[in-house]
Amino acid sequence: MAAFCHSGSIVVTCACGITFFSGCSESHFDEGEYEGLCSKMKAQPDKYIETDLSSVSYVSFGGNDYVVVCECGGLAKYENFIWKRRDEIIDYMKNRITNEYKLAKLANEKMNELVRADQKNQTVSLRH
Repeated sequence: MAAFCHSGSIVVTCACGITFFSGCSESHFDEGEYEGLCSKMKAQPDKYIETDLSSVSYVSFGGNDYVVVCECGGLAKYENFIWKRRDEIIDYMKNRITNEYKLAKLANEKMNELVRADQKNQTVSLRH
């Protein structure tokens, strides 16, 4: 599972509710879609923003899309949280990896026991 997914599109609605759309890609819109967005932008200029970018960059995180150029700074909140707690997060990841490794090693040992027991049973049954 990817925690962060960086992508781009001609229309993206940021988690804060503002819709960004590309003014350079009119030919990529469905018929009437670009004009509709322009109309909405005229009616609600604080909710619809046309960019001069060919693609609106965004990051998906925690089930939300955050437009990179949006002034809401939604993604920056997560980045700041992670950066301020990076040492704690690194320690957590080290401990988690160690525990996962131990569990995987135990599972492997158990699987090997089962395989050996199965092989022994097959050998015994062949002798009969």
